[in-house]
Amino acid sequence: MNQVALYLNLAAARVKADGDLRYLMGPGAPTLSGGGNLQETQILFVRDALWVANNDDADTALQKDILDKLKIGTPEALIEHVEAFQTRVFKRMKLSAKEIFVPPGSPAEILLAELAGLDDAGGKRDLTYPPALGALPIAGKKPVGYALKSPGTGEGPAVSGIVFVTGNYEGVAGSGDNEHAEQKLLAALSRVPDNVRGTLALYGCKQQCSICKGVFDKAIPKVASSYRYLNCRAHDDPAIKSYQAQAHPSGIKALDVDRYFPV
Repeated sequence: MNQVALYLNLAAARVKADGDLRYLMGPGAPTLSGGGNLQETQILFVRDALWVANNDDADTALQKDILDKLKIGTPEALIEHVEAFQTRVFKRMKLSAKEIFVPPGSPAEILLAELAGLDDAGGKRDLTYPPALGALPIAGKKPVGYALKSPGTGEGPAVSGIVFVTGNYEGVAGSGDNEHAEQKLLAALSRVPDNVRGTLALYGCKQQCSICKGVFDKAIPKVASSYRYLNCRAHDDPAIKSYQAQAHPSGIKALDVDRYFPV
């Protein structure tokens, strides 16, 4: 599932750079605009839903637009798409009339290439550069949006389909203005029905910062579910110190856990 988070993050970066979906569809692809700092994408499985959030809501909006254009509205369809087309988010160049595969360069690209190069048994497989998607698929479900509201107000997010979570959560006093994706997902989790139980799987493309880890350590005992957090191995690499430093700026807002998950 880290591959899905990485793909959405890199797809938004490609579309932001290109201004359209040419990386998937070639010339004449639908135009798209937007995107923000492209720093972090996280996804959370809740019952039959795949929730998606970013540090920057502009990235979330662009990712939703991409899936809208591609008529992808279910977790199953998104997983199948990522499996088939994940290498198309990598950089590419023209050599005469032929488009050739270019090895990835950024930490996120490197990790996605590494994951894409493993088969189901964990063995190595050759990366393939798939042909262009071509025409848009037959219309399917569209992903939905969910905007965070004050604790205890508003409707809960859907627990089926693909749900893009945006908005500002309430943090403890004086904790700063930045909001990280996994804390947005945690705030949304407080609004689901009590009968949602089980292991909640949170995946993403960055390692938790210390503030987010502290929030989860405090919140999870209050949630009648367990969770597991899978870190990107690329961001545990000590050789990528500058990228890690960039990933966790100061002034991160700490979710007010007591308000969202009262005893």
